[in-house]
Amino acid sequence: MKLYSPPKTDNPLLDVWLERLVKEFSDPAIILADLSGHAAATFDFNSQNVTGVANLVVDGRTSSGWATIIASADNTDVSGINTLFIHPSAAVVIGAFIGGVIGQELRVVIVDDDQNVTLEHNEGTANQNIFLHKGLDETIDSHYGGWNLVCDGTSWYDESHAKHV
Repeated sequence: MKLYSPPKTDNPLLDVWLERLVKEFSDPAIILADLSGHAAATFDFNSQNVTGVANLVVDGRTSSGWATIIASADNTDVSGINTLFIHPSAAVVIGAFIGGVIGQELRVVIVDDDQNVTLEHNEGTANQNIFLHKGLDETIDSHYGGWNLVCDGTSWYDESHAKHV
């Protein structure tokens, strides 16, 4: 198997670092990033952040953090996840989240269609409240479905609808 060779930059220290990165992560996964012309980019993999990269190209599938809940809460922790599966054993009501960061996207997905699931609009908790497009609580009644939300670091916003229909 031929290993990916990163593009050369005009920064010899960055070139050495990139070679080490590719060797460390090439087996079983290969991380490909086009860094041409971005020798001034900063990298911090200890906290899993990459800053200053214009293009990140990934060959193959991607996966991100997920969690499953079965009960109601006003403080569901969404730290480090992008998908929240709801497998309700009874009706579930979510009033707010904790742990969201600016720019984080969250898919809330109902995976069992025998119970109602409600997201509460601006519940008023001290946690990260949810703002829904219609300005009211929303319930999906005993169906599969869900919501797409995005966090501004303080609150969560429904991005599923441009205008209520």
